[in-house]
Amino acid sequence: DGFPTTAGSYNTIHSGGGDAFVSIISPDGAGLADLAYSTLFGGTGADQPAGQIVFDGTYIHVASNTDSTDLPTTLGAYDSTYNLLQDVMYFVIDPASTGSADLVYATYLGGDNFDLVTEISLFNGRAILGGSSFSTDFPSTSNAFDPAPNSSGTAFLAWMSPDGNGVADLLYSTLSVNARHVDGGVVYGTGNQGSLL
Repeated sequence: DGFPTTAGSYNTIHSGGGDAFVSIISPDGAGLADLAYSTLFGGTGADQPAGQIVFDGTYIHVASNTDSTDLPTTLGAYDSTYNLLQDVMYFVIDPASTGSADLVYATYLGGDNFDLVTEISLFNGRAILGGSSFSTDFPSTSNAFDPAPNSSGTAFLAWMSPDGNGVADLLYSTLSVNARHVDGGVVYGTGNQGSLL
């Protein structure tokens, strides 16, 4: 409790565990007025964004790791139910809105074991998430380069839309590739040899 939030932001009250936060700070040197926007986001568990955040000019896209079973997911989210151990969470904030309207989109992504997101990029307003998964059933799409985990700790790449169309929000998901950079719609990926073979 006591983390600085701004009036009218999505959530000004600590939810428990370790909440994620999104803050916009101006370098104007105006003291407390430099905090243009600040909100908390999370559930009763540990929510850890680890600096995975991008701004598209309107919305702030955040990729995080969570073991909260009660995240405030949005209507039409890809997955509104916590899976197991640790999930990826992807959420989108509109700092120009007020209150609950600030939360544009929030979803879980994961399987039956420990899933970890380490990268986020944007392409055409949609998030490309990269990380690693220990799940045997991490969600992949039918057109995936590699739809199944090859070994413990397999890298993943997922392209997600925040449109609120349920399972259709997962536009593409494959194992064995970890997103590192996006240029003109081409994803450059890396992984470790133990995961790729």
